[in-house]
Amino acid sequence: MNKANHLNAEYKIATEPGYKIQLTYKDKSTEVIDVIEEFGKNKTLLSSNKNGYYEVNDKQTQKILELLLN
Repeated sequence: MNKANHLNAEYKIATEPGYKIQLTYKDKSTEVIDVIEEFGKNKTLLSSNKNGYYEVNDKQTQKILELLLN
């Protein structure tokens, strides 16, 4: 998320996310991130229920998914 572009916008997504990621932090709080692939040319939209929207390129998306799914 550090390399992602934070977007100051609000979106209504017409498709279901390809992935839902639930993060649980040490303080027991949680965050849910929806991963919407093919949001734009070579772009993926990450929608956080706490921190808004982020845009990452496909290469960053693959790194994120590899880390979380392996």
